[in-house]
Amino acid sequence: LKAWFEVDAANNMVMMKKSILESAGIDTSNTTYVPVDFATESWLERLRARGFDPSARSLFIMEGVINYLDEENVKTTLSMVASSAKGTILAMTCLSLEPDTKREGDRWRFEKELKKIGEPHLWFLRKGQHDQFFGSLGFEILEMLDIEAQCKKYTPPNMEFAAQQYRDNFVHSGRGYMLLLLRVGAGSK
Repeated sequence: LKAWFEVDAANNMVMMKKSILESAGIDTSNTTYVPVDFATESWLERLRARGFDPSARSLFIMEGVINYLDEENVKTTLSMVASSAKGTILAMTCLSLEPDTKREGDRWRFEKELKKIGEPHLWFLRKGQHDQFFGSLGFEILEMLDIEAQCKKYTPPNMEFAAQQYRDNFVHSGRGYMLLLLRVGAGSK
């Protein structure tokens, strides 16, 4: 690992660094923090200004980011990652709307609660649109796990109760929580 950059909204970054990492005794001295407003700033330009080299293969992790952006900013953000060196990897989470009309009311009640706390989900993919959407931006899907596959692959046997709560949260809200591993593919640098 040559360099580690943390790109996030300024308030999230302070909370993460001070409240969680430092209080746990985790050394963050080798981390370059890059605060950005994803809706109004180019996070890639901010990253470059702090020493990031987009011509080097990289690993991007976007966990719980994309669903808080509108569609235009989702495409812009993912296009910035796709402009990196061929072979760059993006690990990300993504919300998918499941075509389950029985849970439609649950989902909208959940979304209403998120809006109240100032964190509405603005972007979703419909189930089955992943290949076309990510392919159009220059990505190859290496792995895509829905909530059941995530729990099966990553839950130790003694934590099945926690996995069930995790599943129930997303199933009840009418959302599919996808974990994706993407690679910048053909047509990229």
